[in-house]
Amino acid sequence: MSNLNVLVFHRVVEGDISEWADVKVSLFKQFLITAKSNNQVIVSINDWSKNNFGDLAFSFDDGYLSDYEVVFPLLIKFNIFATFFIVPEFVNQKGYMTWIQIKEMSDAGMEIGSHSMTHPYMTTLPTEQLLRELKDSKMQIEQCIDKEVVSFAYPFGDCSGQTHKAAIEV
Repeated sequence: MSNLNVLVFHRVVEGDISEWADVKVSLFKQFLITAKSNNQVIVSINDWSKNNFGDLAFSFDDGYLSDYEVVFPLLIKFNIFATFFIVPEFVNQKGYMTWIQIKEMSDAGMEIGSHSMTHPYMTTLPTEQLLRELKDSKMQIEQCIDKEVVSFAYPFGDCSGQTHKAAIEV
């Protein structure tokens, strides 16, 4: 099995960068142009794991509104598919996507994955709460997109053997 390089993004912004993880849209466009000009195959994480093809994957954490307003149109323009990790508690909140937008992206071929229900540090949770974060998020997203959710991204990258085992079991 070959390796997959994953670029993890949070917000892609047109204006000034206000958070440490923000990326200017001009830089993001340059990623797309450079990858395409170098004939890199860009896939969703699930497509790569099923087919073992592709050099690069883009993933987006948290479900920011910029994923829909800025990123999604660019991905469609460049015929690129990516993975968007959603936190159901953030959906419909100011600055975040709506369920309708998430469903539209899924219907267009973007992978929608879980990023937990409330975005906690997963290793600090008692087992019952850990399982609830995983199961409830997966179930709510699946109800929205009418597809199985098969990918999970740990909030803050906070994982352990226990959290990894639980995520696989769910």
